[in-house]
Amino acid sequence: MRLPSKIQSLGILGLFLFISLGMTYPLISKLGSCVIHDLGDPLLIAWTLAWDIHQLCRDPFHLFEANFFYPSRHVLAYSEHLLGDALLAFPLLLFPRFTVLAGNILYLLTFILSGWGVYLLLKELSGKTSPAIIAGLLFTFSPYRLSRLSHLHILSTQWMPFIFLFLHRFARKPTWKNGLLASLFYVLQGLSCNYYAVFLYPIIFLWAFFFLLSQRAFWTWRILTISAVSTGLALMLFIPFFLPYLDLRQTLGFTRSVSEARVFSAHWASYLSASQFNRIYGKLTTQFAVGPFPGERWLFPGLVGVMLSVVAILKHSSKTRRLLWGYGAILGFSFLMTFGPRWSFFGREIDSPYRFFFNYFPGWSGIRVPARMHMISTLSLSIIAGLGAASLGRIFKPVAQKVFFSSVGALILLESFSVPLPLASVPPPAPVYHWLAAQPGKPVVLELPMPVVAGERWKETAYLYYSIFHWKPLVNGYSGYYPPYYGSLCETMQGFPDASSLNELRQFGVKYVIWHSGEYEGSRKQAVIEQLANKPSLSLAARFGDDWVFSFSDSKKP
Repeated sequence: MRLPSKIQSLGILGLFLFISLGMTYPLISKLGSCVIHDLGDPLLIAWTLAWDIHQLCRDPFHLFEANFFYPSRHVLAYSEHLLGDALLAFPLLLFPRFTVLAGNILYLLTFILSGWGVYLLLKELSGKTSPAIIAGLLFTFSPYRLSRLSHLHILSTQWMPFIFLFLHRFARKPTWKNGLLASLFYVLQGLSCNYYAVFLYPIIFLWAFFFLLSQRAFWTWRILTISAVSTGLALMLFIPFFLPYLDLRQTLGFTRSVSEARVFSAHWASYLSASQFNRIYGKLTTQFAVGPFPGERWLFPGLVGVMLSVVAILKHSSKTRRLLWGYGAILGFSFLMTFGPRWSFFGREIDSPYRFFFNYFPGWSGIRVPARMHMISTLSLSIIAGLGAASLGRIFKPVAQKVFFSSVGALILLESFSVPLPLASVPPPAPVYHWLAAQPGKPVVLELPMPVVAGERWKETAYLYYSIFHWKPLVNGYSGYYPPYYGSLCETMQGFPDASSLNELRQFGVKYVIWHSGEYEGSRKQAVIEQLANKPSLSLAARFGDDWVFSFSDSKKP
């Protein structure tokens, strides 16, 4: 008996929920107490989600004036703002103690909704349920997605398939509803990840070239009006979120250089390299993870998807030819772009098409990791592979079809199997942060130690995360960019409490210094304690074990 389409669709959503829980194990058992991978970027992401909702409820017109890197402006724009994700977990994020839980639910939702969205997209294109599930599995549980464990914004592809779903519906039935929904999902996707806001607009134009602009029926005033209004509304919604980034680019020069983009670009060997967490390919492909930051170049697509894509090309029909051309062009374009702004051929370097976009297209000069364009490649490959699965499925009888598609699905999950995922426990806030929350007003806070080595600054994500329990202005910070003064400040504070460090406290208007004495070696700790006894401007306001709070009485008013 055939199920009604809506019930079947909800059943497939439940299937992706079930598989997501299994493929991310043991996250389900630690939703409220652990983050995936480590206490670096995941804590920055947790802080960002909490800040978004905190500020939306209190002062939404100053969303980007976050509480760290005090007194710098627009510091939320130093990295991803993640507003699109935060809105999905709005109720939980109203309560700081549920921030880790909210972040982990969002991680799971990126898998569940991405898979379901690709399923709906290919079901729309092919009319077949099982191949659509295969496409959803290929995208959602691709080796690349499961290598981006600590980057919620890169995993946040959940709205991407819905953009193309409603674009296809608009191509078939150009109504205001379909046009505006395609625009809405692009906005949601862009608000979830700046990378995809930038990567997708030329991709959508490429899609339109194959599926809209080539059709004579498209060139009517009504369709052109809907397209223009939908595009214009998307731009209007993006402008408030784009302006702070533009301001930082103009005032502080926050942009990525060609040389930096090259460091984070793909190599040919990257497509043979899988994540170290991958239980099947991880050890086998370690030798191909060349260059610095190999984690950004674990781009192995999986053998099943590639083979099914070859089948799609060899066994295509007249009905699928345009789909193969369109998504093949998107796949080819995004694949080439992962190699970044400069290509090497036999020892000679040339500018690539990416360099053209870097120079002339809005947003591209702010992209740090060109290799992340691979997520678009993965989506395109999944759609093509789904068409290949549909072609293969036709050669089997009904019972054999079920066995075939079940086997293919199992192989896809096996290729990406990374269980158990690494988790890091997030300790509850220390008593010092509850004390700080009880202090009136907005006293400026600085926490010590401050890492002097740039590679260790991720440790300050703990200061950011625990600030969600008090929301006082914080001189410390961690993000994709740093204020120009920050390196010098970190070096100066190594001498705390000498005259230079106290002068910095004065300049920043610091009221409270939280000194985590447990982070200091014995001799250094004792030397600091002895010096503090001779500093009348620093008085002990509170102490909680190894956490000392000093009130600085010689600071400028904020």
